[in-house]
Amino acid sequence: MDGNRNPDPSLEGETQAIENALDAAGLSPAQIDYINPHGTGSITGDETELKALRACGLTDAYLNTTKSLIGHWIECGGCGGVIATLLQMRTGRLHPSRNLENPMIRHSIG
Repeated sequence: MDGNRNPDPSLEGETQAIENALDAAGLSPAQIDYINPHGTGSITGDETELKALRACGLTDAYLNTTKSLIGHWIECGGCGGVIATLLQMRTGRLHPSRNLENPMIRHSIG
């Protein structure tokens, strides 16, 4: 959440938002094992988000984006991602993501 409402993602803004979230949570990048980012499956958005995650040292976490499959629920923000994350935790599997070349649907996350 970099405060940019335009469809032109900001690498600097996303990097700062990630760093702020890690700092507020008191966590290091190595302590994060799963990320369900905001990405909606757009080439520009996904590319910027991946660059920001890499810049913040979040390179070892499992990654998939629910919004790339179900769209962006304006009315309830990240609800779809939270529901999908909880279901994935329950089943120990990750759902695929649009534009991800090698979906991790067979890998255990727990």
